[in-house]
Amino acid sequence: QFTVYPNGATAADISAKVNDVPIVSVFPQTTYYIYRRAQTNALDIDVTGVDISANYYFDTDIGQFRLGGSISQFLRFMESYGGSAKYSVINSVGINATFPSIARQARLNVGWDIEDYSFDVYINNIGGYKNWGSGTITPLVLDADGNVSGGGDYVHSWTTVDMHASWDVSHGGLLGESQVYVDVNNVSNEAPPFFNNANGYDPYGANPLGRVISIGFRVRF
Repeated sequence: QFTVYPNGATAADISAKVNDVPIVSVFPQTTYYIYRRAQTNALDIDVTGVDISANYYFDTDIGQFRLGGSISQFLRFMESYGGSAKYSVINSVGINATFPSIARQARLNVGWDIEDYSFDVYINNIGGYKNWGSGTITPLVLDADGNVSGGGDYVHSWTTVDMHASWDVSHGGLLGESQVYVDVNNVSNEAPPFFNNANGYDPYGANPLGRVISIGFRVRF
């Protein structure tokens, strides 16, 4: 709250604004404006979901193989402001800019180690969801309390593949424990799904970088 006092604030004006705030500095001789920004816990969230992670390793005559993955799935995502009635925003983006409620995020991986070589493939998936932001084309549906309950634009799911390969060059000596590696993110250069905003994509569920290749060398003495 920004309040201007053209003729200067009186002691009563100042007291009304800052009586519940600790004073940590000296006020000027004449106060012409007061800016008060009170922070409160206005957002009430009720969330349930499941997080599952599993890994399996097995040895063969041609090296060790790894299978694994993790998934996070929201089952319920209710919220309210200032004590009002809760409503569901699950699997949507745009109502809550602090805690995005996309329902599913998953990452699966397959790996293979043989002697000094290692190779991994990762599959990433963000499930489809609704755009309930201000830029949505399909009209939003409101309930009796004025909260969004439907409509909005559908944002397609996004699946990308990452790869990692490494070679342990040395296990000691002059080069220490050293490794050469190659990482490729978004191997197929998959474009993010369209999201109707200034950027054309949703930063909560995607990124615009496309394929990124990194080549590096690690050493530990």
